[in-house]
Amino acid sequence: MKTKIVTILGLLLPAVVILGIFWPKAEGQDQDGQNQELAAQENSEGNVTVVVTPIISDSSLDFEIVMDTHSVELGADMLEISELKTDQDESYSPAAWEGSASGGHHRSGVLKFNVPSPRPEEIELIIVGIGGVDRRFRWKL
Repeated sequence: MKTKIVTILGLLLPAVVILGIFWPKAEGQDQDGQNQELAAQENSEGNVTVVVTPIISDSSLDFEIVMDTHSVELGADMLEISELKTDQDESYSPAAWEGSASGGHHRSGVLKFNVPSPRPEEIELIIVGIGGVDRRFRWKL
């Protein structure tokens, strides 16, 4: 009887360890559960292509933004033309822009927002007037 228990445990324990290693983690979570990666979104209206990739953590809502054009100057202040809206009808201004300065045809950086409380289930990033077009990017958290 004791041999059977040891044999069963000897087979089950490695199986549990292997499942723990290879079992797919929850989509969008790092190993520590802190960061959530959501799909990048692209808007190519007008003469400017804008790609936004959210970088979500417990302490911040950050957005990596890449803007490319060959016909207009990208001179807008990202802090002034950006806004975050939530499913709770709240609007927030960005806390910081860490990226390339105004001007040129190629800009990139990270637009940072403080996490609203309570944490929203849906967010919408609005960037007004890039290439004469208002851009809206939406995600479910």
